[in-house]
Amino acid sequence: MFKRLKLVIEVKIAKDLIRMKSLIDEINADILAYKTAYERVVFVIYDLGTIRDEAEFKSSIEAVEGVAVVIIKD
Repeated sequence: MFKRLKLVIEVKIAKDLIRMKSLIDEINADILAYKTAYERVVFVIYDLGTIRDEAEFKSSIEAVEGVAVVIIKD
């Protein structure tokens, strides 16, 4: 967390399809919590081959102002 920059970065792992639903739920809950104290939120997702369509995955999350997603493929 970078309070002075009003920025928080969170790293998550996309392991398997079963985890994907809970991962999206976690991200949505984190956005609600973080946006109360920070202007910008960046999620770094380390993908172990689970995310097929990066643009689709990012689109709904990044629709929230000040939220960005970076996907790192393994």
